[in-house]
Amino acid sequence: MGKGAAASTAVKDSEKEDPLHFKDAQGKDGTKIQDPILRLNHWAQEIAQKNPKVKEYDLLRTKPSGFWDSPDVCIALGLANPTVYCRRWEWFMALHTINAFAWIFYFMYTQPQGVIKYAAILLAIWFYADLKGGMLHVVLDTPSNIKFPVIGCASLEFQLHHAIPQDIVMKGFPQACSDLNPIASYAFILVALESWFDPLSMTIAETILLCSYAGQYSHQATHKVASKRPEWVKFLQNVGILLPPSVHRKHHQTHDVDFAILNGWSNPLLSQLLKIFPQKSCSHVWLGMFLFATAFDSVILAYAMRPVLGVV
Repeated sequence: MGKGAAASTAVKDSEKEDPLHFKDAQGKDGTKIQDPILRLNHWAQEIAQKNPKVKEYDLLRTKPSGFWDSPDVCIALGLANPTVYCRRWEWFMALHTINAFAWIFYFMYTQPQGVIKYAAILLAIWFYADLKGGMLHVVLDTPSNIKFPVIGCASLEFQLHHAIPQDIVMKGFPQACSDLNPIASYAFILVALESWFDPLSMTIAETILLCSYAGQYSHQATHKVASKRPEWVKFLQNVGILLPPSVHRKHHQTHDVDFAILNGWSNPLLSQLLKIFPQKSCSHVWLGMFLFATAFDSVILAYAMRPVLGVV
């Protein structure tokens, strides 16, 4: 991904103008495009045409020729295609959220001193989720992953985020969380099968999901000007519970550092790992690490935390 024009779009808190509107998008009939998803896809096409040398945009410059490369099929399979931005099922995300809170409340209700035990789980997962989110960010920011199913469309969208950093704000928080629907579904099925609905494993898995939603909110907040952020968000950013905008701005300057999006503590660890496994030449390693974490992290963490928590 080129660094020149894209880096210049990084959001600065000092800007007086609201950068979230970017610019007006007009359809072929000259009317203003109001819908944020249609507007984002319009900008994606514009960016692709203005950057012909960027190979990552090649798919944006093509037109569907048949059923198998139509937007509906590609989006369903997670394949990159000219229709990058799409509406996710918010109701499905809501079901995942309800399910998550149900497992968490069940754990707290059935365990002795369940609230205290869950507080320890939440603290541990808050740090782990920052690392896992950073790993996913590395995977989705890798150009070679655009060609794969499941993650291809998400990879292209994430890399367009460098050129349209306000896209996550324009989509809205429910849509940003709904982007995680496929991963949330795979993770739930895997941990349920591996642990046979073990309450601790399920609670850890659902806490990872809720922390991932918090990561989406934290990421979104870094792209809002100061006047658009509530005071409590600014406080959490200042104390490092949420990611400070100044930290995430470094990522948008070079696109190869500071991949964490929840609170940023894992950035030094990710930086060391990237020295050992460079992002582009070892893309398969990063993809493998994330897939392994998605498949087994909840069960492994439950095994490690069970003696400490005293959970039967």
